[in-house]
Amino acid sequence: VDSVDKFKSCEVVTHFANELNSQAKIKIIIEDLKLKSLFQSEKIIVIQNAKKLKASSLEQLVKACEQGPNYCLLILICEDLSAALKKVGTNITFDDFSPNKLARWIKKEFSDHTHGEVPADVVSYLVSSFNGSLAQLSSCIAKLCLLSDELKLEDAQSMFSKDPDANSFELFNAIANKNAKLAQDLLETIFRQGMHPLQVNSFLGRCYRTLVSQSGSKELSNPWFARKVQSHKSKFNQNQLKHSLGIISELDFSLKDSGISVQDTMKNAILRLSLRQKKAKKSG
Repeated sequence: VDSVDKFKSCEVVTHFANELNSQAKIKIIIEDLKLKSLFQSEKIIVIQNAKKLKASSLEQLVKACEQGPNYCLLILICEDLSAALKKVGTNITFDDFSPNKLARWIKKEFSDHTHGEVPADVVSYLVSSFNGSLAQLSSCIAKLCLLSDELKLEDAQSMFSKDPDANSFELFNAIANKNAKLAQDLLETIFRQGMHPLQVNSFLGRCYRTLVSQSGSKELSNPWFARKVQSHKSKFNQNQLKHSLGIISELDFSLKDSGISVQDTMKNAILRLSLRQKKAKKSG
């Protein structure tokens, strides 16, 4: 919308799919598609996370598009279009941002909220902390600009430290770098943020499986996640990866069926993963 002149005068309405699974809500969108108003500008309707649309809601949208004419541009954002949508629409794939493009996008987002200069270290930190969600990053940038007129690296770090997803990657980074102290500190932070040890273990398991995956594996289906994790591949040998996956599997069982505190069980496992240990040491 920002870059295509034809769209700049359009009204843009954004919905999230999980908000549209009632007959009343989906009816409003279909009416916008089918009925042309003489008193409103052209409209673009964007549906985020379109995969979460109920089958009945999706069927109604497809039927409305098939019957035509349509007076709005309907954009559904998802990882892949259903076969039904591919028949009535155009599938457009956007590649992930490179670090340089992401940095330019971040600067543009800041320019929408502030006229001040954005420090290079803030941009660099946001690029390295990016967790794959542009909407979340955009929200973070808006909050940073509201909190202070003078943008500082500490503010950006504080903002992202409240994000469990960002801290989960920081946890894996610390493990990969054999920084056991930092890993255990991050684990405490993640617990305080409300993540369950099973969620943390599932995330770490995905990281290790990504490191051992071959081309075409489903673990590589998210290019951004794969790139983020595979930057650490040289820090593990095959035996260490195999052993770490064994710890993850063992931990999954222990968290579900252990008399020991799940947090203590998780701490011991994080220590073993960080130090590449085969036997757990008692937690201090």
